[in-house]
Amino acid sequence: MFLAALWRHRGRAALGYALVGVVVGVLFVRLLGPFYTRIVTFPAGVPLDDPQGAIALLPAFQIGLYLALWVAAFVAVGWRRCFAGLTMLGLTQTAGLLALHTLASHSAITAQVRDVRGWAIAGPLLIVGAVVNVARPRR
Repeated sequence: MFLAALWRHRGRAALGYALVGVVVGVLFVRLLGPFYTRIVTFPAGVPLDDPQGAIALLPAFQIGLYLALWVAAFVAVGWRRCFAGLTMLGLTQTAGLLALHTLASHSAITAQVRDVRGWAIAGPLLIVGAVVNVARPRR
């Protein structure tokens, strides 16, 4: 968060944006994370084999990271783009969990923890990058 805020803002303002971003991300994960995770994992059905809990924490963590990045660095871009990115992230989470469930039930392939954790970081970063750099503002 601090590097993203420093990249987009200068001086003491960067520290403020970074701290607010961290607070927003942590509050989401702590307060709304379990509810959001139930909503996203519901279409996949039975919980996946998840020995370290990486898949169980994935949806809430990704949204928390996305919100923290957005507040720290891209709040000036606008909330429509933020919500578009949240929608994309939610859809990719549901689709990814469905794919993992299908692979596990039909071909006994399970995701390794390092893959899940890599996607936990890469997913929000890629979506923030896409929403900020690819989407065109309406005029």
